[in-house]
Amino acid sequence: MKNVFLVRHAKAEEPKEGLSDFSRSLVEEGMNDAKNMAKKISGKISGNMLFISSPANRALETAHIFAERLNYPAAKILLKESVFDGLSEQFLTLLKETEDTYDTVVLFGHNPSISEFASLLIKDFQFDIPKAGVLEFDFSQNLWKEIEKHTGLLRRVDYPKKYRNRFKESLNVRISQAFSELLSRINTDASKNIQQSVEKHAAKIAKKFTKDLRRKTHEKSADQ
Repeated sequence: MKNVFLVRHAKAEEPKEGLSDFSRSLVEEGMNDAKNMAKKISGKISGNMLFISSPANRALETAHIFAERLNYPAAKILLKESVFDGLSEQFLTLLKETEDTYDTVVLFGHNPSISEFASLLIKDFQFDIPKAGVLEFDFSQNLWKEIEKHTGLLRRVDYPKKYRNRFKESLNVRISQAFSELLSRINTDASKNIQQSVEKHAAKIAKKFTKDLRRKTHEKSADQ
């Protein structure tokens, strides 16, 4: 069995005059997202693995963060120009050319090609991989050269906002319930009449709190 992880680079600098697209580096939020996503798959990979990355700064920096977390030698990251500016079909060729001593390939790339490659690996799958997103595929084939289109089995879809949204939604419900219970004790009928307003403001509070919490977490990480 062969295993493939597709990783889109984490959040990087915005394009600006004097900075080439190739040279754009990760911003602090992107670094933290990459670290968190690497932590999610730490211990999930068995056997020999090969890191293949676009040579563009933002992809390679993401690969280095994953390499550190997964104890993969950064010097052994294989740089492929085609992952930066090639077509998704070329990614399949990369897999087929991989030595069979490797059980897992972790590919670090860019949109839209890496998302297009994901849809090439599994039939009827359309998903725009978010920044720092990770997709995992299993293949029943024992040789890389035997892997063909639409023969993958999707095992994992992970991305930073998936966890931030889950927390925010849970917080939203708890805030709304707390406000509703408090107002209901004062006057049940009046509390029912403004329930929609309570839910609306609870959502705003949860969004603001989550944003501030993320900023404080990033500041704390930077100080350590």
